[in-house]
Amino acid sequence: MTAVPASARTGRTSLEPLLRAKLSRPQPGDQILERSRLLRALGENSARPLTLLVADAGYGKTTLLAAFVRSLARPVVWYSLMPSDADPIVFGRYLLEGFRREHPRFGRDVERALEEGRPGGRLGEMLGGTIAGALAALKGPAHLLVLDDFQEVAGEPQVLALVDTLLRHLPERVRIVIASRTVPPLSLERMRVRGDVFELNSSQLRLTREEQGRLFSEVYGRALSVQELAELDETTLGWPTAVHLVHESLRRSDQVRLEEVLASFRASSLELHDYLSMPTSRPRWPGCATPARCSRGWRGAACCAPSASNRRLRTSSTTWCAASCARRSKVRAAPRRGGRSSGTRRARWSSAASRSGRCGTSCSPAASMMPRP
Repeated sequence: MTAVPASARTGRTSLEPLLRAKLSRPQPGDQILERSRLLRALGENSARPLTLLVADAGYGKTTLLAAFVRSLARPVVWYSLMPSDADPIVFGRYLLEGFRREHPRFGRDVERALEEGRPGGRLGEMLGGTIAGALAALKGPAHLLVLDDFQEVAGEPQVLALVDTLLRHLPERVRIVIASRTVPPLSLERMRVRGDVFELNSSQLRLTREEQGRLFSEVYGRALSVQELAELDETTLGWPTAVHLVHESLRRSDQVRLEEVLASFRASSLELHDYLSMPTSRPRWPGCATPARCSRGWRGAACCAPSASNRRLRTSSTTWCAASCARRSKVRAAPRRGGRSSGTRRARWSSAASRSGRCGTSCSPAASMMPRP
């Protein structure tokens, strides 16, 4: 009797090779501030089954977690997610490979389930239960599973079912950390009631004024005065990306002063230079199309700025752009005949844009790129 190939049973023509770099821990650069308060919080809550970091791009989620896992003596499986991972079979294969790096004979049942699994139905739930059973058999120290950029797979119900089932049956010797730009649509209500979830969001991840001072003095080598720190904090609201861009602007010219850079940032759109559109695998923000300018003529980088939970950032990226355009409009407003200034009209336009959440009709991101801090 001829055996039926696994690909025929699963309906898949072939299994693509794994991109092993997705299972490698990121290596932050040299100019990194050690955020002791956050590292301490992660350590103090590391016994909880789930740690959840939810914040927009540029808040340092990956950098923080990379620093945290470096301090751990236990095995860590790091899985950097991409849109191609929004498939329960692909997701399960990477988890299997990640744990096999520490335990080469791990998950024989998981491997069989992946080979025989058929798309649809309760595949995600079945795989999650099988993986949880294999994890329960692990020996040695407790393991940590990091799922970074979880927003890339949050739209796939079968992957969500897999993770939900895994969390429901998670063994004591395994803990999970999820980092995402959006709140994962997982069934976490019971875990929250039991106190099994530790959560950090943008309000905790923002740089405090003290951290901004340490960053400039200890990392960037440019100490700031108390007044300069206050102005920096007021302008950037502690968003690490904006703080980093201020430093980059100062570094490019020895002649420019901090107050000039901050004034430029306040008057423009916090020029983010396509920071948020970096790899093509990352989703574009709503309204982002091709590199262009705002409908009012200003660079449209802020149209792709991430939303921020801090209320002072007005929560919406497009609103942020509208507010930025409004500031510039007021600066450049020129009186017109009849006593009414163009600034009045522009201010009315920007107010309406803020209410509607749209910055004109053709606002889109800038083209150039800034490195991830």
